[in-house]
Amino acid sequence: MFQIELKEKGAQPILFVRTVTEISLLHTIVEETEKRIRKYIKEVGGKAIDIPYSRYHKNDNTEVDVEIGIPVAAKLSGKGEIRSAVLPAGKYVVARYTGPYKEMDRAYEGILRWIYEEDLKPTSPYYGYFYESDETIPKFELTAKLIVPVE
Repeated sequence: MFQIELKEKGAQPILFVRTVTEISLLHTIVEETEKRIRKYIKEVGGKAIDIPYSRYHKNDNTEVDVEIGIPVAAKLSGKGEIRSAVLPAGKYVVARYTGPYKEMDRAYEGILRWIYEEDLKPTSPYYGYFYESDETIPKFELTAKLIVPVE
């Protein structure tokens, strides 16, 4: 189940790591990367302002090119593999999804169908904020905020 909205969002500073990994290792890589970014934010006196996100640049049956990031209150410099950037201001389709992780592909299909029905066009890879990890919730219940930049 999901609900969809079109929103205008302001520019958002982020710290992120981009990596390519096997799908079977994704959960572990995401958790470890989030910890490293949070530690760095604390070291430099920054402030995280939302939960971590995952942004998928390429995803096939065996590996994924994923960006793991955390929105921060102000632009911070990166260090090593931790990079600094700003998610640009603009229009975003935002959907809240609740349901099994394995059915999220159908949710993304519904979101894309909605985007095209509204005469919009995706402009860059989608990303998602996952409010629980797979290990802390029943297999049938996941809550996520899925975001697709559009024009």
